[in-house]
Amino acid sequence: MRIALLCCAALIAGAAIAQPAGQQGTGPGGHGPGFGQPGYGQGSPDFKLPPDPRAALEIPPHVRDFLRFEMRGHLEQLSTLMARVAEGNFKEAAAFARTGLAVMGNHPPGAPAPGAFMPQEFRAMGQAMHMAAAEVARVGDAAANPPGAQDWKAMMESVGNLTAACAGCHGSFRLK
Repeated sequence: MRIALLCCAALIAGAAIAQPAGQQGTGPGGHGPGFGQPGYGQGSPDFKLPPDPRAALEIPPHVRDFLRFEMRGHLEQLSTLMARVAEGNFKEAAAFARTGLAVMGNHPPGAPAPGAFMPQEFRAMGQAMHMAAAEVARVGDAAANPPGAQDWKAMMESVGNLTAACAGCHGSFRLK
Protein backbone atom coordinates (compact mmCIF):
# COMPACT_ATOMS: atom_id res chain seq x y z
CA MET A 1 0.00 0.00 0.00
CA ARG A 2 2.82 2.36 0.94
CA ILE A 3 4.62 1.62 -2.31
CA ALA A 4 1.46 2.37 -4.32
CA LEU A 5 1.03 5.72 -2.56
CA LEU A 6 4.68 6.61 -3.17
CA CYS A 7 4.35 5.70 -6.86
CA CYS A 8 1.24 7.88 -7.20
CA ALA A 9 2.98 10.79 -5.48
CA ALA A 10 6.00 10.39 -7.76
CA LEU A 11 3.81 10.34 -10.87
CA ILE A 12 1.96 13.48 -9.81
CA ALA A 13 5.18 15.30 -8.95
CA GLY A 14 6.74 14.17 -12.23
CA ALA A 15 3.76 15.40 -14.22
CA ALA A 16 3.97 18.82 -12.56
CA ILE A 17 7.72 19.10 -13.19
CA ALA A 18 7.36 17.93 -16.82
CA GLN A 19 5.03 20.81 -17.78
CA PRO A 20 6.63 23.37 -20.07
CA ALA A 21 7.61 26.67 -18.44
CA GLY A 22 4.68 29.04 -18.09
CA GLN A 23 2.05 26.28 -18.12
CA GLN A 24 2.09 25.36 -14.44
CA GLY A 25 -1.29 26.14 -12.92
CA THR A 26 -3.19 25.87 -16.18
CA GLY A 27 -6.10 23.57 -16.84
CA PRO A 28 -5.96 20.18 -18.59
CA GLY A 29 -3.61 20.20 -21.55
CA GLY A 30 -2.16 23.54 -20.49
CA HIS A 31 -5.22 25.42 -21.76
CA GLY A 32 -7.06 28.07 -19.82
CA PRO A 33 -6.86 29.00 -16.18
CA GLY A 34 -6.09 26.30 -13.62
CA PHE A 35 -7.96 25.40 -10.48
CA GLY A 36 -8.00 28.29 -8.07
CA GLN A 37 -7.13 30.79 -10.82
CA PRO A 38 -9.50 33.64 -11.75
CA GLY A 39 -11.99 32.50 -14.37
CA TYR A 40 -11.63 28.80 -13.58
CA GLY A 41 -14.83 26.82 -14.15
CA GLN A 42 -16.77 29.48 -16.03
CA GLY A 43 -16.56 27.70 -19.37
CA SER A 44 -17.46 29.20 -22.69
CA PRO A 45 -20.82 30.97 -23.09
CA ASP A 46 -21.10 29.12 -26.42
CA PHE A 47 -20.89 25.66 -24.82
CA LYS A 48 -24.06 23.60 -25.42
CA LEU A 49 -24.94 20.26 -23.90
CA PRO A 50 -26.17 17.57 -26.30
CA PRO A 51 -29.91 16.85 -26.20
CA ASP A 52 -31.00 14.82 -23.17
CA PRO A 53 -32.05 11.38 -24.51
CA ARG A 54 -33.74 10.29 -21.26
CA ALA A 55 -37.49 9.78 -21.15
CA ALA A 56 -39.13 12.67 -19.33
CA LEU A 57 -41.55 11.56 -16.64
CA GLU A 58 -44.25 14.03 -15.78
CA ILE A 59 -45.72 13.33 -12.36
CA PRO A 60 -47.53 15.48 -9.79
CA PRO A 61 -45.16 17.86 -7.96
CA HIS A 62 -45.68 16.28 -4.51
CA VAL A 63 -44.90 12.82 -5.93
CA ARG A 64 -41.84 14.18 -7.77
CA ASP A 65 -40.56 15.83 -4.58
CA PHE A 66 -41.02 12.60 -2.61
CA LEU A 67 -39.29 10.54 -5.30
CA ARG A 68 -36.33 12.92 -5.27
CA PHE A 69 -36.22 12.67 -1.47
CA GLU A 70 -36.27 8.88 -1.77
CA MET A 71 -33.50 8.89 -4.40
CA ARG A 72 -31.28 11.04 -2.16
CA GLY A 73 -31.90 8.49 0.60
CA HIS A 74 -30.88 5.67 -1.74
CA LEU A 75 -27.67 7.53 -2.58
CA GLU A 76 -26.86 7.96 1.12
CA GLN A 77 -27.58 4.26 1.69
CA LEU A 78 -25.33 3.31 -1.22
CA SER A 79 -22.56 5.45 0.25
CA THR A 80 -22.91 3.75 3.66
CA LEU A 81 -23.02 0.32 2.01
CA MET A 82 -19.83 1.09 0.08
CA ALA A 83 -18.12 2.24 3.29
CA ARG A 84 -18.95 -1.08 5.01
CA VAL A 85 -17.63 -2.99 1.99
CA ALA A 86 -14.45 -0.89 1.90
CA GLU A 87 -13.87 -1.74 5.57
CA GLY A 88 -14.16 -5.42 4.66
CA ASN A 89 -17.19 -5.71 6.94
CA PHE A 90 -19.33 -7.79 4.58
CA LYS A 91 -21.70 -9.00 7.31
CA GLU A 92 -22.59 -5.45 8.30
CA ALA A 93 -22.85 -4.47 4.62
CA ALA A 94 -25.24 -7.40 4.10
CA ALA A 95 -27.42 -6.40 7.04
CA PHE A 96 -27.47 -2.79 5.87
CA ALA A 97 -28.36 -3.74 2.27
CA ARG A 98 -31.12 -6.07 3.46
CA THR A 99 -32.82 -3.41 5.59
CA GLY A 100 -32.21 -0.49 3.22
CA LEU A 101 -31.77 -0.69 -0.53
CA ALA A 102 -33.23 -4.19 -0.84
CA VAL A 103 -36.57 -3.08 0.65
CA MET A 104 -39.27 -2.25 -1.90
CA GLY A 105 -42.16 0.11 -1.25
CA ASN A 106 -41.42 0.74 2.43
CA HIS A 107 -42.79 4.29 2.38
CA PRO A 108 -43.83 6.21 5.49
CA PRO A 109 -47.58 6.34 6.22
CA GLY A 110 -49.28 8.86 3.97
CA ALA A 111 -46.35 9.12 1.53
CA PRO A 112 -47.14 8.90 -2.17
CA ALA A 113 -46.42 5.71 -4.12
CA PRO A 114 -44.29 6.95 -7.04
CA GLY A 115 -44.47 3.61 -8.84
CA ALA A 116 -48.18 4.17 -9.47
CA PHE A 117 -47.24 7.09 -11.75
CA MET A 118 -44.39 5.38 -13.58
CA PRO A 119 -44.21 3.38 -16.80
CA GLN A 120 -43.57 -0.36 -16.51
CA GLU A 121 -39.95 0.03 -17.68
CA PHE A 122 -39.21 2.39 -14.79
CA ARG A 123 -40.85 0.05 -12.26
CA ALA A 124 -38.88 -2.91 -13.67
CA MET A 125 -35.61 -1.01 -13.32
CA GLY A 126 -36.49 -0.03 -9.75
CA GLN A 127 -37.27 -3.65 -8.89
CA ALA A 128 -33.97 -4.73 -10.48
CA MET A 129 -32.11 -2.27 -8.22
CA HIS A 130 -33.82 -3.66 -5.11
CA MET A 131 -33.07 -7.23 -6.23
CA ALA A 132 -29.42 -6.31 -6.87
CA ALA A 133 -29.24 -4.94 -3.30
CA ALA A 134 -30.72 -8.22 -2.02
CA GLU A 135 -27.93 -10.03 -3.91
CA VAL A 136 -25.33 -7.82 -2.18
CA ALA A 137 -26.87 -8.97 1.12
CA ARG A 138 -26.74 -12.63 0.05
CA VAL A 139 -23.10 -12.33 -1.02
CA GLY A 140 -22.17 -10.55 2.20
CA ASP A 141 -23.87 -13.21 4.31
CA ALA A 142 -22.03 -15.99 2.45
CA ALA A 143 -18.59 -14.36 2.82
CA ALA A 144 -15.94 -15.58 5.22
CA ASN A 145 -14.85 -13.33 8.06
CA PRO A 146 -12.42 -11.85 7.15
CA PRO A 147 -13.38 -12.03 3.48
CA GLY A 148 -11.05 -13.89 1.15
CA ALA A 149 -10.18 -13.09 -2.46
CA GLN A 150 -13.23 -14.94 -3.84
CA ASP A 151 -15.48 -13.11 -1.38
CA TRP A 152 -14.08 -9.75 -2.53
CA LYS A 153 -14.57 -10.72 -6.16
CA ALA A 154 -18.19 -11.77 -5.55
CA MET A 155 -18.90 -8.62 -3.50
CA MET A 156 -17.41 -6.30 -6.11
CA GLU A 157 -19.45 -8.02 -8.81
CA SER A 158 -22.68 -7.72 -6.80
CA VAL A 159 -22.01 -4.06 -5.89
CA GLY A 160 -21.18 -3.40 -9.55
CA ASN A 161 -24.55 -4.86 -10.55
CA LEU A 162 -26.25 -2.67 -7.95
CA THR A 163 -24.62 0.54 -9.15
CA ALA A 164 -25.27 -0.46 -12.78
CA ALA A 165 -28.97 -0.77 -11.93
CA CYS A 166 -28.88 2.75 -10.45
CA ALA A 167 -27.02 4.18 -13.44
CA GLY A 168 -29.31 2.40 -15.91
CA CYS A 169 -32.45 3.97 -14.48
CA HIS A 170 -30.94 7.42 -14.00
CA GLY A 171 -29.57 7.22 -17.54
CA SER A 172 -32.97 6.28 -18.97
CA PHE A 173 -35.39 8.57 -17.12
CA ARG A 174 -35.61 12.12 -15.82
CA LEU A 175 -38.27 13.93 -13.89
CA LYS A 176 -39.98 17.00 -15.29
